[in-house]
Amino acid sequence: MNYGVSDGLQSGEFNLGASYQSTSGELFFGGINGFNAFTPDRLRHASQAPPVVLTAVNVGHHPVAGPADQTQRIRLGFRDKVLGLEFAALDYTAPDRNRFSYKLEGFDPDWVPLSGRRAATYTNLNAGHYTFRLRGANSDGRWNDQGLAVAVDVAAPPWATPWAFTGYSVFLVGAMLGMARIQQRKFDREAEYARVLEFRVQERTRELSERQRELEKANHRRYNRLADGPITPDLLDLAFVMIDLDHFKTINDSAGHAAGDAVLRQLRDLLKAASRSSDIIVRWGGDEFLLVARDLSGDGLVELAERIRSRVASHVFEIGEGRVVRTTCSVGFACYPFFREQLDALSWEQVISVADRALYVAKASGRNAWVGFHPGLTALPIQGLFSAICHGTQQLVREGTLRVTSSLTGLRNLVWEPPAEQEKVG
Repeated sequence: MNYGVSDGLQSGEFNLGASYQSTSGELFFGGINGFNAFTPDRLRHASQAPPVVLTAVNVGHHPVAGPADQTQRIRLGFRDKVLGLEFAALDYTAPDRNRFSYKLEGFDPDWVPLSGRRAATYTNLNAGHYTFRLRGANSDGRWNDQGLAVAVDVAAPPWATPWAFTGYSVFLVGAMLGMARIQQRKFDREAEYARVLEFRVQERTRELSERQRELEKANHRRYNRLADGPITPDLLDLAFVMIDLDHFKTINDSAGHAAGDAVLRQLRDLLKAASRSSDIIVRWGGDEFLLVARDLSGDGLVELAERIRSRVASHVFEIGEGRVVRTTCSVGFACYPFFREQLDALSWEQVISVADRALYVAKASGRNAWVGFHPGLTALPIQGLFSAICHGTQQLVREGTLRVTSSLTGLRNLVWEPPAEQEKVG
């Protein structure tokens, strides 16, 4: 136990050796201002733990209305950033030696000890419910463990209340349902678009088939009349030219199907401008077109393929809303009949597939190019001819059975077998 001048000491300083104990047990201590005498058994200690009370409550540096010592709940708005609490222990024997410890449950992990100071301050409390607990001890070290407890409620901002989160949830669910409806409409439009496209392709294919049968009969008749008149053989062919836009899927995915349709319409106009009025242009697939030309020389066919390639490469495609895109195309072609000496070696449908094979060689070789397949000097049995052309192109070129022309310089620049992931890719 410690004592000071406030407890009756003559001074806080005593003389060395100035002490004496009488036979009765009384103790004497001499100091610079006299001496103190006391009997230890007669000393009285405060056995009652002191009550603790709040003496001031400040929110945002402004006092809360009402008596502080009767405060049982403190409410802070979401804009209130500072909470100040002042307190006291009701023991006046030596108030400067009273001690405190406090804790804000939900914020402070442990009790915070205080000595000499009688205030606690909290800033920027998160929204929630807290309990401020205070304990006090008198000058003799007797603690009031029960202390006091005051509820502290910090309001959440309007955008973080349960009602707000309920609104967010309702909005999110509504947005998700709206997005689902939009996506479903998009899927429905795409499905309808695919159905219409498939119908148009089938319709145009039927038309082309009928035209091709008529042209095939006419061509056979003309070839059979070669001996009867001055008909130039290289003007008797039907040329099948396959045109496919490069990276068309990227345009569709990034700008939408409406933009893709605009590009296809402009490609159709480019093909019409690059070809003759007698040529037939058919939309063959999603972004593929088939051009059928009659009575076109070999040089004229090469010029046509190059004309199509260069015009598409230099064209600026307008896709609406002030947006434009640029792209290129790949071209493959072959002539029917493929072998003049063997008119029935390949059907016209098979020759279209040969042109399609040339198209994908152009694509695999870097795009923005044209490739044409022609009969070579070395004959090949009809049996297995079509399969050999489609699956063994490079070997047939080496053997001289197949001849290749291309806008690319040198056969070594051609890629015959594109990787699987590149096949059928725009």
